[in-house]
Amino acid sequence: MKKATDVLDKIAGTAGVRAVMLISGDGLPLEAVVKDDTLRAEEVAALARDAAAAARDMVYELEEGQFVQGIFEYSKGVVLLTNLPLRMTLAVITSPEANKAQLWNTAAALFPEVVRAL
Repeated sequence: MKKATDVLDKIAGTAGVRAVMLISGDGLPLEAVVKDDTLRAEEVAALARDAAAAARDMVYELEEGQFVQGIFEYSKGVVLLTNLPLRMTLAVITSPEANKAQLWNTAAALFPEVVRAL
């Protein structure tokens, strides 16, 4: 069985990825690969948990099933959030150069590995 850090390293190897984190339901980084030292894992984890919780709540209230994955695009990059069991979140922060389609496909393909590594 792979460890979560092995899977995070795979995602972090995608061009343009600045950080990838496995975040607890309490907003703490359980595992993190941070390639950009301007990012503080604890702060990013707390914010990503809040964003994922808001997405979960919105989807629930709209009766649209469960939040699975979302991309937030902003002027300086992208944040990809993936909902995991036990209210955990996988967060990927990228630079503007990142290929969003490749990032989405990489995260989706590795999702089963992330879950098995928990």
